[in-house]
Amino acid sequence: MTKLLRLSLFIFLSLLFSCEDNVQLDQIWTEAQATGSEPLVDMVENAQNLDVAGVQDSLDQLTQGPTASAPCNNISNDSSDNADNKSNYPHLNITTSHDGKDKKLWATNYYTPIYDDAEGGIVLKRKSEATLYHNGSPVSLSEKKWCYAAMEGSVSIKFPDGTQKTYNYEGVGSMQASCAKYFAGRYASTGKVKFKEADSKWGHGVKNFSLVPFRTIAVDPKKIPYGSVVFIPEAKGKVVTLENGESFVHDGYFFAGDTGGAIKKNHIDVFTGNSKNHPFDFIKSSSSGTFDAKIINKNEANKDLIKKLTDMHLKKY
Repeated sequence: MTKLLRLSLFIFLSLLFSCEDNVQLDQIWTEAQATGSEPLVDMVENAQNLDVAGVQDSLDQLTQGPTASAPCNNISNDSSDNADNKSNYPHLNITTSHDGKDKKLWATNYYTPIYDDAEGGIVLKRKSEATLYHNGSPVSLSEKKWCYAAMEGSVSIKFPDGTQKTYNYEGVGSMQASCAKYFAGRYASTGKVKFKEADSKWGHGVKNFSLVPFRTIAVDPKKIPYGSVVFIPEAKGKVVTLENGESFVHDGYFFAGDTGGAIKKNHIDVFTGNSKNHPFDFIKSSSSGTFDAKIINKNEANKDLIKKLTDMHLKKY
């Protein structure tokens, strides 16, 4: 087998078994260009863009023969009810569009960071001021990480014994940390945040709704009632990659299951799991970066959609 064909098959198989393995693809990018083969370079670009058909077309050109049609194992579509078998991540089965009230919104995003327990750091306390413990030792973080956890509203902590627990915002109390220095002199009250242990992987929002990556949004309930379903056209069709490597094509539907002190009027905050990274272009983190959205009407026609998203947020992960 020629070096060119070996490279071609490697790229094709990398895409087939690991749809976003861009690290491997980047490593062979220089070598691909060095071959002078336009189909091979095109294949790398198609692989990085998750364009399965494009990769197969490029491989056809390189091998001068047809290739077997194979879907990417890691990309699922929300239309499959069985898509959550791999990760226990909830998917929807949406076949029709839904009516709603038009809104102009702007968005930021938030996440549940994963940090290592820091013995001797700032302890996590309940609203009652009781210290949270794990295996007899206070749960604590460095000041900076404590402040970021307080700002995000939830945090997942890894302990020396190998366990990992998630802690969630419970309220405010006495001042514990000087957090304003980490946020350009703002949000000094973040140092008063208190935590409780969560019973769902990513934490909780309002009304004990579980936070669900790329589904939950924090809202101002005066503008968007809790439990509402929001459709954002610019999110539809975006490939979302989960922490375990699984990917799915987003349908554009979100659930108003959280709130926050800085979430006012037409500002929403999109929950993105354990990472601040996301594929959504509509998140501009600026009030000038507005986009169109719909608040789905609560009627008989939309009952099934609303129930699915509500049930998704009542589940513990």
